[in-house]
Amino acid sequence: MSGNLKIPAMLFGGRKREKSIKSDSFSLVFDLQLSESHSFDSEVTNHPVENGSPISDHIENKLRSGSSSFLVSNYSLKIGELTTNRVQDVYDLFKQLWKAKELVTLVTDLEVYENVAITKTSTARNQGVGEAGTFEVSFTEFRIVRLKKISVDANIVITELETPESQQASPPVDVGTQALESEPYTTKSNYLSAGGR
Repeated sequence: MSGNLKIPAMLFGGRKREKSIKSDSFSLVFDLQLSESHSFDSEVTNHPVENGSPISDHIENKLRSGSSSFLVSNYSLKIGELTTNRVQDVYDLFKQLWKAKELVTLVTDLEVYENVAITKTSTARNQGVGEAGTFEVSFTEFRIVRLKKISVDANIVITELETPESQQASPPVDVGTQALESEPYTTKSNYLSAGGR
């Protein structure tokens, strides 16, 4: 065989995982993984640490991130006979994913990531790849926490009031001078006339 034919190393060896991106709304399987990179980043405190303190308390592991490059072909050996332009379909799926902002499961040769956010997708086509397209995907883990509800039984005891000041009743309230209202009355006088009436 003459010439310099470069065959991606990912085509041979490696774990027999199906390189894919999946979410609740779609599933995408790639024909070939061209490259991948993974990052383990940590942030170390800038402040002095007292001797004897746990070192792990002052180093914070950041969310995992990385990138992977895939090849998609219109003549896929994995998919079989196609009736549509698969490269266009994959491009449309990534565009849909970008708009929907969904979390995905990303499978590469080295790692399986669940709940990752796609932070960047780029694609390129040229005459050298013919009926294929390459897609480069950058991703970052998305951390989800679930709150746990705990029931607590508590006995509440109210202690007796101790000071005389707190035990006495409320002080009397001065309501001012009140005028007594009397009902009107009439006086009946009996008059005796000379005639005895």
